[in-house]
Amino acid sequence: MPPDRRTPSTGRAYLLWALPVVVIILLVAALAGTSGTRTHLGDRHDPATGVAGRGSTIAPGGPLANPSGSPVWVQATLRTAVRSRLPRSFLGLSFEYWDVPGLDARPAVLRRVFALLHVPGDGPLLLRLGGDSADQAYWGGSPGLKLGPWPFRITNRWLRTLGSVVRSAHLHVLLDLNLAARAPRMAARFARAALRELPPRSVVGFEIGNEPDIFHHWIDYHLIGRAGQFVAPSGWDQYSPSAYARSFANYARALTRVAPQIPLAGPASANPLHDIQWERLLLARDWAWLGLLTVHRYPLSACAHPRAQDFSTVARMLSQKISSGLAPQVIPALRLAREAGLPLRMDELNSVTCEGRRGVSNTFAAALWAPDALFSLWKAGLAGANIHVRQGAPNGAFAMSQAGLVARPLLYGLALFARALGDRGKLARLRVGRTVPSMRLWTVRSGRHLNLVVLDKGDHPAHLMLRVPARGPALVQRLTAPSVRSSSGVTLAGQTLSASGRWVGRRTLQTLTRSGRRYRLVVPAYSGALISFRL
Repeated sequence: MPPDRRTPSTGRAYLLWALPVVVIILLVAALAGTSGTRTHLGDRHDPATGVAGRGSTIAPGGPLANPSGSPVWVQATLRTAVRSRLPRSFLGLSFEYWDVPGLDARPAVLRRVFALLHVPGDGPLLLRLGGDSADQAYWGGSPGLKLGPWPFRITNRWLRTLGSVVRSAHLHVLLDLNLAARAPRMAARFARAALRELPPRSVVGFEIGNEPDIFHHWIDYHLIGRAGQFVAPSGWDQYSPSAYARSFANYARALTRVAPQIPLAGPASANPLHDIQWERLLLARDWAWLGLLTVHRYPLSACAHPRAQDFSTVARMLSQKISSGLAPQVIPALRLAREAGLPLRMDELNSVTCEGRRGVSNTFAAALWAPDALFSLWKAGLAGANIHVRQGAPNGAFAMSQAGLVARPLLYGLALFARALGDRGKLARLRVGRTVPSMRLWTVRSGRHLNLVVLDKGDHPAHLMLRVPARGPALVQRLTAPSVRSSSGVTLAGQTLSASGRWVGRRTLQTLTRSGRRYRLVVPAYSGALISFRL
């Protein structure tokens, strides 16, 4: 009978029948919750540390649930056997040419930023100068040189500023040269000046071009110098792999005359998976000049249509496709590099292109993305990766303001990665009994220490039972934020980075003791942890 036609007596009868059924359902649910969702650990749980102790239970909603609703405990075995040693100078940074003049405003602060990303016992931190500004940077010419609206002029003062930064932080430098101008003689003059002004042996390579596979605009250059007048051909707006290879050869011949000892790098392609022909043809034609094969990658885009699969969102930032999924995209280029006996470096890397997207690339999600992406590239066999830092852009790990350092969440994720590497770290083997898609685990052996990085990218806490051949208690450093969308309030081991580039606040190292043959740990939702065991 439709409700609007039901009589009062019929409604009362319906309620009298339904009430006992509701009571029975509630009783069954309560009993099931008591016996099924509360899991006895045999240890007492400390809510302050997330570390289990003797004799307690985990409240409902704590363990990560699978689709059937039953608790999921992740069991992992850490081993001392290693996969590969960390390549020297693996973690680096990439800056734009036009951001260099502002780097010497607070040299001590910048030096501290470089230091927190430098791994003890590793080679010098590699700073790559390039990006969009590479094809807009020119050297030489008279003061009255007529230029288009975009070019950035490199001067001796610019080189002195870069030299001061490189000298104070003991950096290595990879300089990306202007290929769009098609002016190899200008590039050679710039290379000669750079070698004269920068510290000895600090320049480790000259990169020719920046993402020629997606080059889609032309800057109207009129370059006048000792090489004579250069006028860009009207309407030129793209490269082909063969045209790039020919230009590379022209630049290589000019550069080897002034800097025969400096390796050349290329092609700095934006999409190494789909544009593999750029690497293949370059190696076929110009292998003798190459010392380093380079690629770039931004898995998400702020310029894409909101309905596009690569449009940047927090949910996509947290997916494995965006972090560990980077490695399969460079495997074809890596195979080519190995066949040629060359290292492959991703010398421009970040999460979101088009300078990033506020509310996504400047959030805590980027801090959870970075370590996973870097570990995946290391495991794949890359020689290194340079995180691109563009001042003022939302995807920058940090910025330098008048007040000093502006540390974004991404910088904290990079710092966690650097801490996990230890001294001369080696990627160690790990066996996970039951995987959870939202959680990632990476193990590094450093001397007598075994470091485990846990990244929980899901909305439930991750409960781990760890079997480790270790002695005594372990130490836990937590990477946390108020929420996964937070752009501030991030802490690493309870501390934050101040404007001076120093860690402030009480350093919190939690102690994890072994219960029986296992260590047990709870990692809250949307957080990370670095657990250090002594072997």
